[in-house]
Amino acid sequence: MQGEDLVSSTPIAVLYTHKKEELAGFLDKIPPYAKRKIDEVVIDLNSGYKNAIRKALPHVRIAQDPFTRQKTIRKLKRYLKVY
Repeated sequence: MQGEDLVSSTPIAVLYTHKKEELAGFLDKIPPYAKRKIDEVVIDLNSGYKNAIRKALPHVRIAQDPFTRQKTIRKLKRYLKVY
């Protein structure tokens, strides 16, 4: 998982894991004033990520990243062609 500053496109952090605990630990280190400035988080909708974000940043909008969304659409189209 990579965190990125959308204004400068500079990586803020890269987490080399898909564990909810790792993300939760990272989010807990964000100061409260910075958390208030976060409006939206884009993730791959891993339920662990989603739960950790909801707990640490209950005010943010969570969106699915475009790559994962396209992958899901392709998979659904293949499934629908079979039936």
